[in-house]
Amino acid sequence: MTAFQITLIIIAALVLLILLLLMLPIRLYLKASSRGAVFGVKLWFIPVFSTDGPKKKRKSKKKAQSGEKPKKEKKKRSFSEILELIEKLKGALEKAAPGLKLLFGKFKINKIHINAICAGEDAADTAMKYGILCSALYGVSGYINSLDKLSKTKTDVNVACDFTRSESDFELELVASIRVFWATKSLLKIIFASMNTITEVMNSGKQ
Repeated sequence: MTAFQITLIIIAALVLLILLLLMLPIRLYLKASSRGAVFGVKLWFIPVFSTDGPKKKRKSKKKAQSGEKPKKEKKKRSFSEILELIEKLKGALEKAAPGLKLLFGKFKINKIHINAICAGEDAADTAMKYGILCSALYGVSGYINSLDKLSKTKTDVNVACDFTRSESDFELELVASIRVFWATKSLLKIIFASMNTITEVMNSGKQ
């Protein structure tokens, strides 16, 4: 086997690897309850980011010494400057609209799980909350299942009453995914479309 053939095999293997990586799904998940929320990102089944990790303790800042230079106060923006900034951001969003449309259009909602337990001060209050939640949650669940794009979404909605409690409780789990190829293409489209406006906004913030 010649050196040229080995090089071709290596290039072909790298191209195949890149194609496989682009086809992998990025999974976003959100788990929330009355006790808190956790958000995370996985590349296929490999954890990439999660808010559930151990929190780092912030080091206490030492008091400024007598020889330290005082920090310059940031100049406050005038009302006209704020309006100009809003207009620039609006323009950036309009330019990035095709990329945002592509990004959200390629997202798939894989799973929706809601478990709610209604409770209140008395039986009447609990029953009223139960009726409102059932009407809202089951209505949304039915609408999701009726959409063609979300027809394959696994939806699980449970609402129950607990007359022994004084406070309601809930659990929410949401899983969405998008392939690396579509995420990369959409983000590049958004960045290139609104790059000039973002640069202007950042430069104006430094002034």
